[in-house]
Amino acid sequence: MSDQFYLFTPQKLLRNGDDTIGRGTDFSGRESRLTKVVHTCPYCKQEFDLDTLMYSPEVALIGMSFADDDPDWVYYFFQHEISNCGSSFVVKVREFERQIDEPISSEVKFGGDCCEEHCVSLGDLGACNQECSFAPYRRFLHKMLELKKKSAERVQGS
Repeated sequence: MSDQFYLFTPQKLLRNGDDTIGRGTDFSGRESRLTKVVHTCPYCKQEFDLDTLMYSPEVALIGMSFADDDPDWVYYFFQHEISNCGSSFVVKVREFERQIDEPISSEVKFGGDCCEEHCVSLGDLGACNQECSFAPYRRFLHKMLELKKKSAERVQGS
């Protein structure tokens, strides 16, 4: 395992090395697993971990779509909504797999009789209630949208 790590402070991200997940010490002195960077904004180069992608109102979740029926080619689409940026980017849905609290089927049912084809249209934010390998990620998309809404409300209320 690499000695490279990220240390998050209330003020900023301190980084040692690249985006390899590592181990470090939290503020209480206990050893803790640290969050890895999963994407870097292509324009402004700001680094994003899963928490930032899930909660930050500065990173808008646009939708979900796929390029193939292989789960490795399914993406969440984001837009970095800060002044002097506005860049759009994708992150593989599999990056969020540990955040999903339901079983993920290995069966792809896209195109079948019960499929409503939500995943083929980026702008379609409709819910999917199928037992397809994509459905838990689609349900998690809705959870992220709700988390972002609550986070934005807290920021506005401050």
